Amino acid sequence: MFLLFSKMFTVESVISAASMVTKNRYGWAVHQVGTLGMIVGCLTIPISVFIGWISQYREDRVLMLWLMSFATLGMALLIDVTDMVDAEAENYNEGNPWAVGPRRYIAGYLLVFCSVQAFDGVVGSVLSKVIPTALATGTLNSGLLATVLGTFGRACGD
Repeated sequence: MFLLFSKMFTVESVISAASMVTKNRYGWAVHQVGTLGMIVGCLTIPISVFIGWISQYREDRVLMLWLMSFATLGMALLIDVTDMVDAEAENYNEGNPWAVGPRRYIAGYLLVFCSVQAFDGVVGSVLSKVIPTALATGTLNSGLLATVLGTFGRACGD
């Protein structure tokens, strides 16, 4: 259940911050931010289909490890260590090899969003195997708990 909360929290944080970060840091227009969102949205389904196909040949825990590794790499790409030192740049520390420029931001954004979205299917598969049968029936079932935790994760991520 923690994984469901973490997934929603991460996705909502990345999506919510995208418009502010790209506008204020890189000077992007609204249509450029929308294009990034469209590209990410178009990649989500093919990646999920690929994960579904590869899950026939790999264990869920291996897929979880790989997807979480990609998400962690994406988050690392989004961290700008040059912001922690005093710099007199207006937008971002352009020219510094450690600065997060637009290309690095797009790569990190794509890695985080796509890997965390694909992670959802693997988490659902794992939960279906470990949820007790008592939580599989009735009104207060695992589906309701997953929805409540996902909504709570989205609220905290905003």
